Amino acid sequence: MEHYSAYTMDKLLRPEGFECSCGKHHVASRLRKVIIGEKAVLQLPAALRELTDGMPLIVSDENTEKAAGVLVKQTLQNAGIAYEDYILRGEIVEPDELRLGQLMMAYSGKCSCIIAVGSGVISDICKVFARMAGIRQITVGTAPSMDGYASTCASMLIGGLKTSLYVQTPDVIIADTDILKNAPMRMIQAGLGDMITKFISLPEWKMANMLHDEYWCEETSQLVARSAEMCFEAAPKLKDRDPEAIRLLIEGLILSGIGVSFVGVSGPASGGEHYVSHIWDMQNMEHHRKLELHGIQTGVNTLVMLKMYAHMKQLTPDAEKAKAFAADFDRKKWEKDLRRLFGAGAQKALENEEKAGKHDPAKHAKQLERIMGCWDELLGMIQNMPSAEEAAALWGQTGAPTTHTAIGFTDEQLTDAFAMSPEIRDRYVGTRLCWDLGWIEEAKGWILE
Repeated sequence: MEHYSAYTMDKLLRPEGFECSCGKHHVASRLRKVIIGEKAVLQLPAALRELTDGMPLIVSDENTEKAAGVLVKQTLQNAGIAYEDYILRGEIVEPDELRLGQLMMAYSGKCSCIIAVGSGVISDICKVFARMAGIRQITVGTAPSMDGYASTCASMLIGGLKTSLYVQTPDVIIADTDILKNAPMRMIQAGLGDMITKFISLPEWKMANMLHDEYWCEETSQLVARSAEMCFEAAPKLKDRDPEAIRLLIEGLILSGIGVSFVGVSGPASGGEHYVSHIWDMQNMEHHRKLELHGIQTGVNTLVMLKMYAHMKQLTPDAEKAKAFAADFDRKKWEKDLRRLFGAGAQKALENEEKAGKHDPAKHAKQLERIMGCWDELLGMIQNMPSAEEAAALWGQTGAPTTHTAIGFTDEQLTDAFAMSPEIRDRYVGTRLCWDLGWIEEAKGWILE
């Protein structure tokens, strides 16, 4: 078995992949080349020709067209490469059925590769489209704002509920630091925000394995931890748009995505902090409010979760209190709150609960028994987490907002989303542990301190 967590990017992308001690064979889906550096976009024609002799479809939105779309088209024109293009119009572009449908309807069927020019939303829409159309994909990043570039996971809105679709990676990622360093500072802050989430996601991924028998891979966990350290190293100079800091940030973001592509689950990169963010997204869309960047929201909620864990490590679980709390579960009130918070996504969440049965008393009793049996090990993991203050100081070097009120959310919007976050899907995260132990109501107070 190989210890691949310290391998270079090129070695991680080898087509034959790796046999791992976790029992799985890891390969980075279809990703075979990552080009990072100054003027990297000039290598696009050669990368395209290596993939296909056919014509590409270039996809952007109004902002990413200005940031890099014009340059991408000029680069292909200079190389004598014909293309089709489609710009997703509108101030707000969400990765939902509407936008995917618009792209499908505009597709002529003549193109053999899609070139996604953008960051999170454009990347995810194009991943799903490439899979459905059966064509190749190149992604030209426009901002170091999230860690999904190299992930097989696309975060899509389906029936109003934020859902992770496991599709495929791009074949090639081009990260031109001349483009990335000129991204809005808020997007650079979001990139680091999406990486401080690893303070939560990595221990929660292990916790889910211990308490819920979810798959876990130690080697991939170490790879994603390494990717986060690269981004943390870049933090002091990101505010100045230092080219080397931008390179470190985007490389770390891409490595994190490779980790997700290796294991085929989002666990190493996202935990309960992402679930709170998903609820905020659904609320804002339901009420037609402007959305905040994903990495800003998940960064803020990482600090929220660290506050929760800081209190949990000072407490001793009480099985009788936990059982009494579970016995008092009011399904009618829960469903009312779910519909209020999830809006159009509530029905899908209700269907998920019917399958999972998280609130079934017998299942809760068994879950509680497992928690009590390994509490000391869980406590050790929690004690190794940084404090919210330490994480805020790290992220704050970029000038990022570090509180929910600073990004427009009220105390009630935070505590409501926090308490309901385990309902996003049947994955075991810290807020579910807090609920199982009967602490979720008092935890609403902890996170506002």
